[in-house]
Amino acid sequence: MQEESITRFIGIPDYKPVKIYFLDKHENETDSDLEVEKVVIQLARVTEYYTCECGRRFDSYYDMREQFVRDLPWGAWNKVYLFIPRFRVNCCCCGIKTEHLEYLVRNCTYTKRLADIVEFACDEVRSITAIADSFNLGWDTVKRID
Repeated sequence: MQEESITRFIGIPDYKPVKIYFLDKHENETDSDLEVEKVVIQLARVTEYYTCECGRRFDSYYDMREQFVRDLPWGAWNKVYLFIPRFRVNCCCCGIKTEHLEYLVRNCTYTKRLADIVEFACDEVRSITAIADSFNLGWDTVKRID
């Protein structure tokens, strides 16, 4: 039941959380809420097929790499990352292509939902610096999203 609740809370289609790491400022795991600097959610794929950008489905993949992407803050924890496997397929029409994930901004290291909330904040607040500080993001990242 708890795993199901966390999966629903994260809300990433075709993926489920397999482990959550609470890291201190030295990147070591910690049990103390006061020492948590970063939360990393490791995701695993639940679908059995792999998709090319053109829509073709495959039973196997060409290769895989793992990627960290920034996600929405969780309450007091501003730095939340998803650790996700990124699969590439060898499509007969397109060649070797990385699967497109709907919840990621293409060629960026943050999720669409983080970009949406930062964009909304940019409409409400005039200072990019204030928004960058509140989301613990770089000024240039906020400017790019804006």
